[in-house]
Amino acid sequence: MTTAHFYFLGMRNTTSHNHAVARGVARKRYRPNDLEEVLRLVREAHLSPEKACERVALTTGFRVPPNTARARLRGPDRAYRPSPKPVLTDTEERRVAGIERLVLDIADIGLGLAKRV
Repeated sequence: MTTAHFYFLGMRNTTSHNHAVARGVARKRYRPNDLEEVLRLVREAHLSPEKACERVALTTGFRVPPNTARARLRGPDRAYRPSPKPVLTDTEERRVAGIERLVLDIADIGLGLAKRV
């Protein structure tokens, strides 16, 4: 059977699924509430991340990866990266936008820009 047949029949092709997981393509298979519950169990019940993940998986059916729990316990979400500071100030950006608007208006009436010789 091809992969298309597996999806059509509602079956999962475990070989391609495992390959996708190995490449890091797999999606989250837990809810945010489950992660919060794992973190609560680690902090309040003093369970290890592995034990807390197992306990939540038994009650909810969704398994939170222990490495995810450890990463969240270590500190703030490292996925958040602030963007770099803007190159132009607001005034400079408005000035550039005005020039762009002027160039587009000139192009609309059929005049092109020429190099000075």
